[in-house]
Amino acid sequence: MLSVRSMIFQTFRSKNFFHALSTFVYVLSLGIVIQIPGIGEYFEGLRPLLFLSLLSALIFYMTGFNRKFIMFSVIYVFLFVSSSLIPMLQEELIPRKEIISGLLFGGGWLAFWSLIYHLGKTQHGFLRALLCGSANFFRLLALLLPMLLWGYYLVSGGYALSSAVLLTLFQTNWNESIAYMRSQTLWFWGMAVILLLLTLWKMTAIMKQSQEEASASFSWKKSCCLLFLFWWGGPSLMTISLAYAPIRMGMETRSSLADYKVYGQNHALREKRLKNLRRLHTLHAGGLYVLVIGESETRDHMQVYGYARATTPWLSKQKETGNALFFSHAYSNYVTTVPALTYALSTRNQYNQVNLSDAYSLIEVAKAAGFNTFWISNQRKFSPWDTPVAEIGSTSDHQIWLNSRMGSEDIFTEYYDSALADKIPLPKENKNHLIVIHLMGCHKFYSDRYPANATYFKGTDYRDLYDNAVRYNDYVLEQIYQKVSASPNFKGMVYFSDHGEDATKLFDHNPSQFSWQMTRIPCIIWLSDSYRQENPKVYKTLSANQDKYWTNDLVYNLMVNLMGIQGAPENNLRWDISSPKYAMTKKDLMTLHGEKKLYEEQ
Repeated sequence: MLSVRSMIFQTFRSKNFFHALSTFVYVLSLGIVIQIPGIGEYFEGLRPLLFLSLLSALIFYMTGFNRKFIMFSVIYVFLFVSSSLIPMLQEELIPRKEIISGLLFGGGWLAFWSLIYHLGKTQHGFLRALLCGSANFFRLLALLLPMLLWGYYLVSGGYALSSAVLLTLFQTNWNESIAYMRSQTLWFWGMAVILLLLTLWKMTAIMKQSQEEASASFSWKKSCCLLFLFWWGGPSLMTISLAYAPIRMGMETRSSLADYKVYGQNHALREKRLKNLRRLHTLHAGGLYVLVIGESETRDHMQVYGYARATTPWLSKQKETGNALFFSHAYSNYVTTVPALTYALSTRNQYNQVNLSDAYSLIEVAKAAGFNTFWISNQRKFSPWDTPVAEIGSTSDHQIWLNSRMGSEDIFTEYYDSALADKIPLPKENKNHLIVIHLMGCHKFYSDRYPANATYFKGTDYRDLYDNAVRYNDYVLEQIYQKVSASPNFKGMVYFSDHGEDATKLFDHNPSQFSWQMTRIPCIIWLSDSYRQENPKVYKTLSANQDKYWTNDLVYNLMVNLMGIQGAPENNLRWDISSPKYAMTKKDLMTLHGEKKLYEEQ
């Protein structure tokens, strides 16, 4: 009989041991090398990486280093690792933790279900079919994650998927989905689907070949050793694997949607707390205030802001006559509607620490201060997931939702924004009124935003179509202003857009394809003669501040002070551009909810 020393010596000299050691070194080296271009802690994932290296060596050793299985494993892990590096193609910095997470998730997932498969081979009948079938199914199912990242990169024209994109998708209504699909190049979608199917088909074929040619099977003793290893190192491997891009994005999206849901649920609580604000009151009674929310309009395409084309004939006349105040450096706080308006219409902004669930809306504060509130919208009331924007609008005393039906494409152009002017009430009772009007504005698909007889620019490219939408939006603003200013109680009207638009891009206001044009928005204020006489300091201050920098998450502060609401929560005057104490500068202001500073704009 061989001595223990001899057995150990022979083991170390065996070909399989050399291959196992090579596998260990290769996986460990790969995990170290791929992190080089990243940022942050280098050895954060060292323990799970060592565990995966050991696990990979043992898996290959116990399968007899089957070449087909090795090929399958290399391609499998490559898909996960490469998908983690996609942001680098956009010259973005990636945390090392997120880079290594692709290797750990893909490698760990493959190892676990490979173990289950080979455990199933020791069984018979139904149990064998269940274990082996489940292992094959889940190994292939996980490939959808890296294919999702690569598919989006291909379809988007070279941009990385982000949680912001997923959140927008979950909050997009049926009409917007149709518009989005109509704006895409179907060839890209077709190619992405074909590549996905080909990849899954090829990986399935290689996996089956590896199983047919397998020369070794697990013993219960070896299997128990591997199960012990999973018990020992699995938790650390699982923890850092959660940083893998699609997993992280899914968790972030879920968290945001949960916050939005809590916001709606806390409405009654916020109303109760508002009643306890005893100092909440207004200085004057009998005033009509109007807030108009634009959609996807960038000031870069507005003649009144220096654009070369005649897109804003009415607004340009308003500026010439001095009838309105035009703020030249207004920016959105985000480049999609829901996050932007959630901040704009509530006490939550980029510069305070108010939780969304605790944030009061402008409608709630106005109602608590005695205002009669109206919400008139040409957008859908609800998306598949209720959003704070819908919640805010639904708390108004009076509501008009033009797009009330769901599901059919015909309502896509059923109402143009000009129909909103006809729906505006002119209340005569001697109390304060706030009317919020939410336009469909310049949202893609641009040709659906205006009637055929309103076509001014005859071209058919995105620029011409978008400029027609901007020009029609100018007409809509004229109709709204003519209607509300005719009221003897009219005090003022404020117009701003939720975000801008880059009409030249496939994804016109997508945070993953960020451009500054997506954030540059109009902000325009009309004040009646009576308001100017009653509040000369406010008018003087606004006139003096027209060239100051401002973000639309400060709309709340502007509105509560224009409306003369005293004692409003979170009403810091340094955020109110109508106050002499306004203190925000380009260096202080941000967009994308803090991800970018305005001073970064070139």
